[in-house]
Amino acid sequence: MTCKLCLVPGYKDWEGQDPKCHFSKGEFNREGWNCGTANALRRVIPEDLIQYYEDQRFVAINIAKRELEAASLFLYISWYKNRGRLDSIKLIYSDGKTKLATEDDCVSLIEFIQRDKR
Repeated sequence: MTCKLCLVPGYKDWEGQDPKCHFSKGEFNREGWNCGTANALRRVIPEDLIQYYEDQRFVAINIAKRELEAASLFLYISWYKNRGRLDSIKLIYSDGKTKLATEDDCVSLIEFIQRDKR
């Protein structure tokens, strides 16, 4: 299984290794590299929301009112530099439990952020 954005003709515009989808198992997995959906999500995140610690980047986006999934409060994303791989994409709930995000969760957030920027 590969996300829709990894399958877009012409998505790979670099020489070298082919992308490997972060959502090949349905929900996020760390084995991906230059995944179309993961890269699109990173590109739409407002720079002022990204936190830095040395070369590690992370962001917690309040999604309580964005209807990605009932009862989820935040979408947490982390990555090291900008080398094509994400460390984590999780939904965080009010009871403190977490769930790995799906491609649909990420696409919904990308669409919301793009609408919000207009």
